[in-house]
Amino acid sequence: MISLNFRQPYKLSDIITAAIEKFRANDLKFTYDGKAFNIYFKNYTESVSEDLVCYLDDETMVTDDDEEIYPEFVTEENLELFYYGETFEDVIFNALHQKADPSMSELIQCLNYYSEHDSFLDL
Repeated sequence: MISLNFRQPYKLSDIITAAIEKFRANDLKFTYDGKAFNIYFKNYTESVSEDLVCYLDDETMVTDDDEEIYPEFVTEENLELFYYGETFEDVIFNALHQKADPSMSELIQCLNYYSEHDSFLDL
């Protein structure tokens, strides 16, 4: 099983593969060391590829005034929010429910589609 750590660079395909392994092991809560997380990245792109370098870190905190407070590492490294961990999980798991063995390309397409339409892609 792929082991991922916070604040380390990973290709998006590695994070997707880790999510698939958790799903297939019936571990439907996509956390690391029991912590919920978000996925961050450095270079904004309109659509993403499997080689996009991403980082896992703590969830963004939201104040009572709806101000988002990002983890210190994210701020120091000038990272941007790519996906909330739960939403990422939902997109990948939805694709796996639709198709037993989707390709990496199809999973990336699902992530891109959800980012643009805020709904799931039918495979």
